[in-house]
Amino acid sequence: MAMADAIKQKVSIWILLTLVIPPLMVGVDLMIMGVAIEPLAVSLGVSISLLQWLLAGYAIGNASFYVIAGKLADMFGAKKIVNIGLLAFAIFSAAIALSDNIYWIIAFRILQGAFGSFIIIGALTWVAKSYEPEKRGVPTSAIVAGTGLGMSLGPVMGGLLIHFFSWRMAFWVNVPIAFIAMIFVSLLMKRRERAMSEIHFDIIGLVLLVISMMSLTVYLSQGDNWGWLSHRALIVLAVFVVALIALLIAEAVIKHSLLDYPLFRVRQFFAGSFIAMLGYFIMIAWLFVFGIYLQSVYGFSALEAGLAFLPFSVVFFITAYVLTQIADKLNPKIVAITAFVLMALSTLSLAFVHECTPYWYITIGFALMAFGFVISTSLLVKVTMRHMPPEKTGLANGKMMMIRWFGSSLGAAVISTIFEQTAAHFLDRDLSHYPSLMSPELSGKVLYALKGSLPARQVKAMFPGHLYTDVSALLGHSYSHALRVSMWVLFGVAILGLILSIVWLEGRKAPDSVSQPQNRA
Repeated sequence: MAMADAIKQKVSIWILLTLVIPPLMVGVDLMIMGVAIEPLAVSLGVSISLLQWLLAGYAIGNASFYVIAGKLADMFGAKKIVNIGLLAFAIFSAAIALSDNIYWIIAFRILQGAFGSFIIIGALTWVAKSYEPEKRGVPTSAIVAGTGLGMSLGPVMGGLLIHFFSWRMAFWVNVPIAFIAMIFVSLLMKRRERAMSEIHFDIIGLVLLVISMMSLTVYLSQGDNWGWLSHRALIVLAVFVVALIALLIAEAVIKHSLLDYPLFRVRQFFAGSFIAMLGYFIMIAWLFVFGIYLQSVYGFSALEAGLAFLPFSVVFFITAYVLTQIADKLNPKIVAITAFVLMALSTLSLAFVHECTPYWYITIGFALMAFGFVISTSLLVKVTMRHMPPEKTGLANGKMMMIRWFGSSLGAAVISTIFEQTAAHFLDRDLSHYPSLMSPELSGKVLYALKGSLPARQVKAMFPGHLYTDVSALLGHSYSHALRVSMWVLFGVAILGLILSIVWLEGRKAPDSVSQPQNRA
């Protein structure tokens, strides 16, 4: 009997490892962009408004396919969906690493996000079909821990890979990890799954959702460059409005709709989903801004920038591990209020950062951001999902993930526009203070350096001698103004989340009769 127990424990460890590796890769890939954005921009010579698509595109693909991924897992088997997701993720990672065209890279990032949802949802579905409810806690926690660990390691791993190789290695690394994960999944995910007798797809809803999300993101990120009322911008805005109206109408008449309106009539679910979306909006926007600022203003290398995110990584991992153990005992309203107070304090403290701010001060804001983000997402989701009946938990989890990732795409689009245009405004305003840079040729090169978020070492090569001192000061001031404005905007979003948490969320716990669904973080 002892031997049997030992063998059983050994198998369990390998299964947990199988469940950890795929989401770990997805988490690393998301956060690695924090340090890869600037080197990629320099390599391809692209603007900030295009860079945000590396985050927003991934989020759109992820958000759009979460619900579909769950249904495909029910139809074809979760094991197959996980392997398809891993294979496709590896293929599109390699495609990004090989590409020299930013538009192809954006397209591949969207597809990465889509198949990333296959990996996470497939793994969670396999657990749900392979274990009784009372035994799902440990394997589900392994998936959550894998994602959290990946998000924690992402910036540092990205910094190391980019420092010793190039930004392309940050994507090549996914290929061997994905194939190792596929081997584990193929060998160890052997439990029998119960197939569903009938599966329904809302293809119309999916297409309209993708079109509306893409067009809104394009308008927000490119509207200022094109002109908010230009023909091109108005056409994109019109596409968004038409697609959104068509989506709302179609979802009202389609029997098995993607949005599932009755689900959103549950006040706690709708409120928790929207408030958690604000948390994702803030975190992705923060990651985008500081991914540029640390390398362009502080002059950090990719490795130094990755290490600079270490306070966020450490606090994120520890907090996620500790707090999810006590989530069932917590009051949803108190959880949400705490999260947005922390994120408000983080963005408020970071709103006073400038080019001479010591690094230790920034680490405080980073740690507060990690603490608040963990609470506002995985922990808030877990406590609000207690109010869903058991037969709706899987569907509700997919919808909530879709809403949260939509918040990510909005955060990247909105803050990239604010950051770029604010920096350009202050550069144009302060340029007259630097007579040495007033010639059309030099001023054009300065604007190019700003819009391309060029690192200090490349700016120094473009402007030799005393010119570099002036350019460095001008760009530092412009970026710092943009950073402060961006942080004030995110502070406002955090205050909105705080207000909504106070007036919208219910404070009481779910009734005992409602089973505790597993969180999909």
